[in-house]
Amino acid sequence: MNKKLLAVVLAASCFSAGNAMAVDGGEININGLVSDETCPATVNGGSNDVNITLKTAKPSDIAALNDKALGAYPAAISISVNCSNAAANKTATMSFTSTFHSSTQGTLENDNSISGPAKGVNIALHDVSATTPALVKVNDPSSKISSPIDSTSHIATFSYMASYVKSSSTATVTSGPVKTNATYTLTYQ
Repeated sequence: MNKKLLAVVLAASCFSAGNAMAVDGGEININGLVSDETCPATVNGGSNDVNITLKTAKPSDIAALNDKALGAYPAAISISVNCSNAAANKTATMSFTSTFHSSTQGTLENDNSISGPAKGVNIALHDVSATTPALVKVNDPSSKISSPIDSTSHIATFSYMASYVKSSSTATVTSGPVKTNATYTLTYQ
């Protein structure tokens, strides 16, 4: 009897296996950081995330990238880091990454998935903490900016300008919206 029952169960399982359905998988993005000391950041005196809106520019206003000069209609970005728990003589370092980066220039490309995007235009980030602006290349590990953490206030401040630049020196700029983003990463030692 057990052999007959086993045969029935095996036969039934063959029929039920044919009814199984497949479902496509997906992706889960998980980010985090473990640190003994944290330094909360604020952008332009607000939260750690911010939206920057540049003034409207004419295509003729936008010139080629200059590593040592700002592009059209620059907007200030001030990032302050409060390291009140940090020991004395620490330095904060900042770098930028983005999926919208120009690998040749290190600038931020326009998001072409938006409706009617401007063509031939990127956004440049310049460090303006010194007398001469210096291009900050996105996704370039060697393009890090350092700032000492003040021994009294325990704050380090980074000053940047975002501006319109051509996507290449020969690009023709067309009208349309511009949208991009960058993620900043802070470390200190």
